Amino acid sequence: MLGSFLEMLVVIPAFNPGGTFAYSSSVPGAGSATPGVGELLLHYTVGLVTPDTKAQTVLALLSVTGFLAVRSPLLWAALPTLLWRFASDNQAYWGTGYHYSAVLMPVLFAAFVDVLTRPGPVRYALAASAAVTVLLLPQFPLWQLTQPATWHTDPRLATARRLMDRIPDDATVAASNRLVPQLTNRTRVSVFGLGGSRPDPEWIIDDSAQPQGWPISPDDDRRLLSEVRDNGRYRTVADQDGYVLLQRRP
Repeated sequence: MLGSFLEMLVVIPAFNPGGTFAYSSSVPGAGSATPGVGELLLHYTVGLVTPDTKAQTVLALLSVTGFLAVRSPLLWAALPTLLWRFASDNQAYWGTGYHYSAVLMPVLFAAFVDVLTRPGPVRYALAASAAVTVLLLPQFPLWQLTQPATWHTDPRLATARRLMDRIPDDATVAASNRLVPQLTNRTRVSVFGLGGSRPDPEWIIDDSAQPQGWPISPDDDRRLLSEVRDNGRYRTVADQDGYVLLQRRP
């Protein structure tokens, strides 16, 4: 746990140009706003286990090990991640709908294996783990591998790749959130619409047909794109299948 605090309060701020941990504002008492003592006490006691979403997350995590992981001291390594998630005001961190539990799964299964190496009903433990996994699987993205649509490529993807290929290496780019990972290996890219990101990028590529809704709403995304296209600083290189590629004028 001490390592986690050093990471968030010392190491990450040392690499951040602003000298801060960017997500501290989502944790009461750590950002610029300072709640009252009573409010903080309530938040860091009852608030760590309520609402029900938080308890359901812990239940889901432990159930895939047949609850045997609680018998291993290795499980303590999962505590810092759960604490910062449940202490946050961001409700997206509380549940299992996103990727925030991915870092916990190796810890949980290391604890599970640790318990299985001890004398005990290994066969029944594995059966319980497999049964819970099968029951939970349809609720998570991995289940999409069983869906026929998963194995068909959307024709729009070919357009997106073709337009991204027109962006030169080492360029500064603002891109839709889903496109950013495709550009990180060869450009300096930030998310289009994200406040405080790199200003005046050389290139902008935006999925105006299907905006993801983060970091700004679809309507705001389209409005911002329209403003950028109308201000005269960028020229439209391509507008195909809902993808818009802009280049900053010299």
